[in-house]
Amino acid sequence: MNKKQKKKRAIILTGALLVVALSLLIVFVIIAGRELAEEPVVEEPVIEVVEEPEEIIEEEEEVEEEEEEVLGDENTLTGLYTLTEEAIGMRPVAVVISNVGESMPQYGIGYADILIELPVEGGMTRMLAIFGDYTQVPVIIPTRSFRIYMPIFALAFDSIVAYWGMDMSVADQIAAMNLDEFDASHDANALFGRDQGRLNAGYGLEHASYFYGPRLADVVHNMGMRTELIEEMRNHAFRFHPYGELIPPEEGNADVVSIAFGAQTSRFTFDEDNGVYLKYHNGFPHTEASTGEQLTFTNVFILETAVTLRANGVHVDIAWAGGTGYYISAGGVQEITWEREGGTYRGRLLFFDSNGEELRVNRGNSYIGVNHPGGVGFE
Repeated sequence: MNKKQKKKRAIILTGALLVVALSLLIVFVIIAGRELAEEPVVEEPVIEVVEEPEEIIEEEEEVEEEEEEVLGDENTLTGLYTLTEEAIGMRPVAVVISNVGESMPQYGIGYADILIELPVEGGMTRMLAIFGDYTQVPVIIPTRSFRIYMPIFALAFDSIVAYWGMDMSVADQIAAMNLDEFDASHDANALFGRDQGRLNAGYGLEHASYFYGPRLADVVHNMGMRTELIEEMRNHAFRFHPYGELIPPEEGNADVVSIAFGAQTSRFTFDEDNGVYLKYHNGFPHTEASTGEQLTFTNVFILETAVTLRANGVHVDIAWAGGTGYYISAGGVQEITWEREGGTYRGRLLFFDSNGEELRVNRGNSYIGVNHPGGVGFE
């Protein structure tokens, strides 16, 4: 073998060895790479289960609320919540009361929701006491007789009426009114009598007469007399201001009001602390006999109209259809006009301000003095 052949063989052998070495290197790299490229171990997340505490529901202690005293629906005469349940939507009661000095003090007068003072013969007056709750009428002493205009004013409120006799010269006219009435002259229900205590004290028969109001509701029911107000009377007797407000009329101040009827006078002084007017009769405090307390009123109305002497020369007539007057309350006064709704003696009493709008009135009891023009004075 020559040198050239030996050299060629050496090259071939070297190439073969290189190929083998390269192959081994590739195998080694692949194996090593696989080992190095092993998938990393992924640890599963540890989920910590946190147990929520049980919700503790605390039971609230029941607080007992104080029950408000429920007196009933609004009294249509006063706008106050003073009616018993039995009297809601029911008729008021009007009782005639003597008002001369010999009859003082009077029982029951201080509980009236509306007190109407009306002229009678001799420059004297009588009272028409109107009670909004027919189940709560007190004992009234002394009761006296009717005059023709008294039931007419009572009917302005759809009242049941009670009295002791009447002016017989107008008996037919009163009978024609078809009143729901109780007259002591024809009493079969033990509603009237003479108070023995007064008789023993020297009072005359006419000043010892009584009307036993606490018995009235039972008598009315037993007789089947209508107790529900007629539809047109179920509204308030007045157009009241909102509850809880005391608003004075703005035309002038009226701390003192005097009404001269003739032989008798009524005087009112404003009690600013209590927002009411204190009443005086012929210069003396006018009181409720059962309590000794002076009469007080939230509202004072003075209705001026014609008061004329009748043909018999004794009794008077009062023009009841309407006129002028004054409204006094909370220390203020304003001029008003008044009329009977529909112009009939069964129509409601309506009151208007100087603009012709229906008068707004404070809630509470009212005094209404009916008198001839020019008999009122203000201080």
